[in-house]
Amino acid sequence: MKIGVIGYGYWGPNLVRNFYELGGVEVKWCADKRPDRRALVQKRYPSISVTEDAQQIFDDPEVNAVVIATPVSAHHPLARQALEHGKHVLVEKPMTPKRGDAPQGQGVRGRGHHGREQQG
Repeated sequence: MKIGVIGYGYWGPNLVRNFYELGGVEVKWCADKRPDRRALVQKRYPSISVTEDAQQIFDDPEVNAVVIATPVSAHHPLARQALEHGKHVLVEKPMTPKRGDAPQGQGVRGRGHHGREQQG
């Protein structure tokens, strides 16, 4: 499985490291708006492509899944874009600032903060 991680701030480095070390997973992309954070990814993981624009991750046909670890206000729009591009999505909690704002529809599944599966 090839993934892209969006956001390399607080949780992003932990997520990149864990997926990077996981067998069967290739972290292909990491997106972050800040040049210093992209430089840090390149220094630590030379095999990972970096970008300022998450759209490059969505447009890459080799990417199967997207991990979103951005500020909460960006979770919903990025998750929606990823889903619209046919990607599997893991969103760092919470998915949205307000309950009920999460994307809904066929194929949208998630787990609430208590681990109960929810389906839209």
